[in-house]
Amino acid sequence: MARTPDGFDPEELDARWNDLTSRLGPLGLPPEAEGAPQPTAGPGPRDYEVVEDDSGFEEPDPAIGSPDPATALGWLALGIGILGVFVVFLTGAATMWGVLSTVVAVGGLLSLVVRLPRHSERNDDGAQV
Repeated sequence: MARTPDGFDPEELDARWNDLTSRLGPLGLPPEAEGAPQPTAGPGPRDYEVVEDDSGFEEPDPAIGSPDPATALGWLALGIGILGVFVVFLTGAATMWGVLSTVVAVGGLLSLVVRLPRHSERNDDGAQV
């Protein structure tokens, strides 16, 4: 005879379940809902269909240009300088290469900082269309 983990006999559990459910009696609607229309099986949440929007909106194709040469050179110098500093630390190269890499990285960073815009409009929330 099979036993459940709690030590109950499955047939005993079935008998207890039948006893409990038989005491409930017939299940029906509350008295105030007797005259109300019964809910029908309508569409469920998985029956949802997305309605296509045909308003004619076309997503703009942004024009991505190349940066000006000074900005590109600043980023290049910063990247090469940082890479050079890592190589010097990993390989234990000469101090001269470490100093040169640091100067190139700082020069690239300074050239980028100098090119930042100096004015800002306080009423601008940053959104552009």
